[in-house]
Amino acid sequence: MQQTAPTPSDNVHPRPTSAAPRYRVGFWAVAFALLIVMASATLPSPLYGIYRLRDHLSAFMVTVIYAIYAAGTIAALLSVRFIAARAGRRGVMLGAVATMMAAAGLLAAWKALPGLLLGRFITGVAVGLVAGTAITYLIELRVSEGPKASPILARNIGTAVTVGALGSVR
Repeated sequence: MQQTAPTPSDNVHPRPTSAAPRYRVGFWAVAFALLIVMASATLPSPLYGIYRLRDHLSAFMVTVIYAIYAAGTIAALLSVRFIAARAGRRGVMLGAVATMMAAAGLLAAWKALPGLLLGRFITGVAVGLVAGTAITYLIELRVSEGPKASPILARNIGTAVTVGALGSVR
């Protein structure tokens, strides 16, 4: 009896089922990173009233602070596919968490307006990185668990984590 070499169609799911717990842990780690970054992004928002009084900021300057955050988010969203192509989704997620940690440290240490502007820009970058990567990564990890894993469930969990994190601080 002669054996033939396996063809790619012989093995639809090349990952062994014993790896499923590893992907499950990775899935929840990515969901947790998404939660932390998105919740951290909204932390300074309730403080803007205090900043406005303390630093004598005009309503226009508070709007500029929000715009700087949006600019960082948009810049990261436009570049995340190129970053992910080089660093991978895992690298982007780790970079997003590290970027958010740097932004939080900057916002805590540099109390003047330039620190607030730079910190919010960096916060926006972290949010753009995680928003452009996390749900796709969650779906990829979920599908890697096995043939019966639902990508719809991964998408719904990612969406719920995002919305829940953004609304948790208020």
